[in-house]
Amino acid sequence: MTERSGSSTAARLTIGTVGIDPRSVALTEDAGHLGLDSVERIEVRDVVFVAGTLGPADRERLSTLLVDPLLQHGSWDVPSTDALVVETVLQPGVTDPVAHEVVRVAGELGMALDAAATGLRYTVTGALSPAERSRLIDRLLANPVIERWAVGEIPAPFDAAEPELVPARTIPVRAARPSSSPS
Repeated sequence: MTERSGSSTAARLTIGTVGIDPRSVALTEDAGHLGLDSVERIEVRDVVFVAGTLGPADRERLSTLLVDPLLQHGSWDVPSTDALVVETVLQPGVTDPVAHEVVRVAGELGMALDAAATGLRYTVTGALSPAERSRLIDRLLANPVIERWAVGEIPAPFDAAEPELVPARTIPVRAARPSSSPS
């Protein structure tokens, strides 16, 4: 969903796991299977991008809704690190059911949320050559068919100008005849 209102602003909630995230363990092992032995660790965090007129109280309510306080921690600030960071977000047109539900539930709670999108933030620890970094991203962290990615912070998907969609129209077919089946 990428509808916007005139006074809408974009924000991002980064959600990390308290303790060891099994996704991080699996990705670090998978990097080793790719021959990228210099990868020491890959940390995964979920990112929820939102656009709307959210005040501090709305952000707190949204955090309470999206972050499990026993298993996760969330922040509206972009985490800083000296390690390699790769962020992904779904391409426009790819169904994002989590984002859809965030918008729906926020609306039910009376929040002025215009749009939402989800993504992932990978923090990679280890010394990688440019070729190794490229292989890690292309083969493990990002799927270019359904995702776009960036080294460092990726802009919210609704920050960039999106092309206007052309409405579908019906074109009548004249003199259409049923196809004859072979006898």
